[in-house]
Amino acid sequence: VYDVFDYKKFENLTVSVTILHENQSTSGHSHFEADEIYFFMKGEGKIIIDEQIQDCKEGDFFLIPRGAFHKVYNTTGYKNLEFVCVFEKYEGR
Repeated sequence: VYDVFDYKKFENLTVSVTILHENQSTSGHSHFEADEIYFFMKGEGKIIIDEQIQDCKEGDFFLIPRGAFHKVYNTTGYKNLEFVCVFEKYEGR
């Protein structure tokens, strides 16, 4: 289970905050319309970008190239994992 909050104040960018609850994962997806930046603000976990699995924690940045499958896992059983996503606006988002 996770919560996503999009900030729509920018004309050409979407800034989104995700709160990923304990022992949960995002649904995982890829999009061919835009690169995406993930910045981790709180907690720790794992991020998959295509077939590469990496640790992620507070203060880490990741570039997700357009078309790359990506998914985040909160590997802690006691606190949320929070991150910000930034990407160019595209049709449907």
